[in-house]
Amino acid sequence: MVTINKEIKAIIDSTCDLPPMPLVASRIVSLASDPNTDSKILERAILADQALTAKILKLANSSFYGCIRAINTIAAAIVLIGFKGIKSMALAASLKSFYRRTDLTEKMLWEHSVGSAIAAHLLSKNLHCHVEDAFVGGLMHDIGKVILNTQLNETFSEIVQMAYNEDISFADVERETLGFTHAQIGGLMVKKWNLSRELEEAITYHHSLEDIDPLEVEVLKFAALLNLADQICIYLGIGYRNPREDINFQTLRSAQILGISEPDILRIAEEVKVSYEAEKGDF
Repeated sequence: MVTINKEIKAIIDSTCDLPPMPLVASRIVSLASDPNTDSKILERAILADQALTAKILKLANSSFYGCIRAINTIAAAIVLIGFKGIKSMALAASLKSFYRRTDLTEKMLWEHSVGSAIAAHLLSKNLHCHVEDAFVGGLMHDIGKVILNTQLNETFSEIVQMAYNEDISFADVERETLGFTHAQIGGLMVKKWNLSRELEEAITYHHSLEDIDPLEVEVLKFAALLNLADQICIYLGIGYRNPREDINFQTLRSAQILGISEPDILRIAEEVKVSYEAEKGDF
């Protein structure tokens, strides 16, 4: 099992107060994760929050989930989408509340997260791996940046400027400035929210694939999936000032780990672009 260095964890814990998952969403995620949960119990838990109910129905009817008929009730959503789909929607609705989006930085972070969720979902369907968790992984992969922007706004702004203006890796600037990265904060957030270990480690190491034990094959593939989804959105300019069309996908370690060719990546990137434009309003 791959773990974060204890000293780094102590620094992160003392620097950033990680927020808890909203209460209703926490109960829904817990119920949806339990195979013994009765669908009626899950339905009642969702209906207890009108705003969350509306968001779940809106997402359920988006083209992202590809349902062939309108979903008008939570009961129908549970039947057609399943417990794991409902869990993903509850997490998506909860995460949206962390992005104030009055701030341009957070607006761009949210757009990038949505784009990465779509990219991870489409990649996972094409590669037949981590289909259930890919969407949440893409949505949460940069949640650490949101926490940094909230807790250490001035420092985070300096990191953003340095990374953009000097063309330095964001993670490298974070390590130099803070001693840890947004990816490590994101991993700790997943752990605090009691989500899966695979999700925690994939998010923690999606910028440092070389630090994953090669025997942890599923974690390595999941982290590579998130890394490639992130790179596709950078290539398309989703959540960034401009597209980065100079990215050479065939040299990316994540593409090599997943065994996917550059032509296939570019084809999926076009699908991501179309899907993002069609569905971003639903998030």
